[in-house]
Amino acid sequence: MAEPVIETTRLFVRALRVVASIGIHPHERIAPQPLILDVEMDVPPVAADRIGATYDYALVRDAAHAVIADGHIDLVETFAERIARRLFGAGDVEVVRIRVAKPAALVPDAETAGVELRMRRG
Repeated sequence: MAEPVIETTRLFVRALRVVASIGIHPHERIAPQPLILDVEMDVPPVAADRIGATYDYALVRDAAHAVIADGHIDLVETFAERIARRLFGAGDVEVVRIRVAKPAALVPDAETAGVELRMRRG
């Protein structure tokens, strides 16, 4: 009988809260606003029981903060893509899925609005 093998290793961070200067409207350029991120990364199976053999969850937080530190961004799509590209740069990431929710976008009419993207290493 064949030995089971790990098909996918998916790391995730849910509901990461950040504050960013983002948006196209004049009032969005004046005051930073909250964003909520959900990120998943498909990575190779872990080869050993140690942090150096996998990805630290802090990579996601650090990537988001680095993109925010670069300055104002007009679109949440651009914000999501820049975070994903930083995560690809962190190692052997195969796929990144990222959802960026912008709770203040349609207040009081909607709880949140945002974007979700999926990028695969090409």
